[in-house]
Amino acid sequence: MLFRSHFLSVTIPSSRYLHPMLKSLTVRNYALINELNLQFGDQLNMITGETGAGKSILLGALGLLLGQRGDSTSLLDTTAKCVIEGEFFSSTPAIDQFFLEQELDKEDHILLRREISKEGKSRAFINDTPVTVADRKSTRLNSSHLVISYAVFCLKKK
Repeated sequence: MLFRSHFLSVTIPSSRYLHPMLKSLTVRNYALINELNLQFGDQLNMITGETGAGKSILLGALGLLLGQRGDSTSLLDTTAKCVIEGEFFSSTPAIDQFFLEQELDKEDHILLRREISKEGKSRAFINDTPVTVADRKSTRLNSSHLVISYAVFCLKKK
C-alpha cells in the first residue's frame, strides 16, 4: 500500500516533555495498513497529504492505542490480530503517580500496546504489563494536541 501523506518535523524551542510526547508509532493489520513504523522528532511533527492519503487512518490507530473502542471490523486481514504500539516519553507527576498507584515499572519511556484479536477481543499493555483498557485510559496520556485543517483540537479524557 502506498501512503501519499507527507511527514514534516519542525524544531520549535519548548520545554522538554511537559506533555506526553509520542516518539514512535507502529501499526500492524489495521484498516488499510499491513505494517507501518513511524518515528517522530523531538519537537513539532506534522502529517499532511491529499484527501484519501491515510491521515485519518493513522489518527484512528492512535485513538485505539489511547483507549477508543475497537473491534474486528478494523482488521485488514481477518485471520490475524491487529497490533498498535506507541512509545511515549513523559515525566509528568501525574503519570509518575499513575505508575506508582498501578504498581507498574516506570522507565524513561512508556510503551503502550493494544491488540485486537480476529475474534474482536481487545487487550491493552503498558510496558508489557497487561492492563484493562479502563486503566490504559487513565494513564493521562490522553491529552494529545492535534492541528487539523486550520483548526486546533485538544483531545482530553472526558
